[in-house]
Amino acid sequence: MSNRTYYQEHKEYFRKYHQEHKKKRNAYCRKYREEHREEIRKHSQEKKEETRQYNKKYQEEHKERISKAYKEYCQKIRKKALRILGNKCFFCKRSNKLEFHKKDGQPHRAGNALAVLKNPEEFALLCAQPCHRSVHFCFNVLAIQWEEIEERFFEQANLS
Repeated sequence: MSNRTYYQEHKEYFRKYHQEHKKKRNAYCRKYREEHREEIRKHSQEKKEETRQYNKKYQEEHKERISKAYKEYCQKIRKKALRILGNKCFFCKRSNKLEFHKKDGQPHRAGNALAVLKNPEEFALLCAQPCHRSVHFCFNVLAIQWEEIEERFFEQANLS
């Protein structure tokens, strides 16, 4: 009989035993941690350093594969984000050199694709040259908020 089978057959007994001895076991563990605090801390630090060294070695040995996989992951995320926001510039409807712009006017990183997936309503898709730069000009120099820019754009579009 394997350990797993034995445990399955006596599962209720083990559950009951653990419930009855929970306080005693926790008190013992607490006491042990207090008495061996330095040993535990030292062991923990050694394990962290060991893990750090292992990760560093692994990354050096598999650098190309990791960078390729990361690049593919980023492209996949970007494609999803572009699809969510419509694959075209919000203003001029161009579909090349698109960037994600945060509507609240806060500074943002260039690669916001993951943030777009989490909160797509906070972002707009803009082409890099005229539209994105123009929007930042409106925010920074003219102190116009996104809602007003959007409103003025649609007014102009309706007049045409």
